[in-house]
Amino acid sequence: GTRGPVARIPNVLPVMATHTLVSGFKWAHVLAINLAEDFVLTPDHLAPVDLDSGTDLVVYSGYGPATNVTVAPFATLNVKACNESDFEVYHAAPVFGNGWAYLGEAAKWVPVAEARTRAVEFDDAGVTVALAGGPAELVELAFYAPNKTVVAANCTLSAAGTATLSVSSFGSVCA
Repeated sequence: GTRGPVARIPNVLPVMATHTLVSGFKWAHVLAINLAEDFVLTPDHLAPVDLDSGTDLVVYSGYGPATNVTVAPFATLNVKACNESDFEVYHAAPVFGNGWAYLGEAAKWVPVAEARTRAVEFDDAGVTVALAGGPAELVELAFYAPNKTVVAANCTLSAAGTATLSVSSFGSVCA
């Protein structure tokens, strides 16, 4: 049979996943910690609970500003052996029919969360995200464009703590 991830500590799962569901789309969040040996993670490991089968996906990692994000198509992910001090966090995002992917807030442990991202939709031009948060809060979001680049867009929320951010190859609009 197929071996799963091997733990450094017995009975402690070295690869754990959860997901965020917004507007019918799933973003997966994967934590690897105390992994005894390298492990090849595939989308099938996360389907159907944390990802939808048959969806085009990108996998990304990085923390802080959007410029720190590294993105690749998600067919396999080589997760390196690690301890508590060098753990890894990865995320998988759906690629929409127009070639864009919403990566969320790279400065958060869970970059796409239902509390922040209230809705996501796409059209031929790009992606529109409905946001929530604190009054006048500045939010930096990351997107993966069809030209395979990470696009950062800033949006200041209203006094009511809401906004809509639209991103396309023409730029971004925060309203």
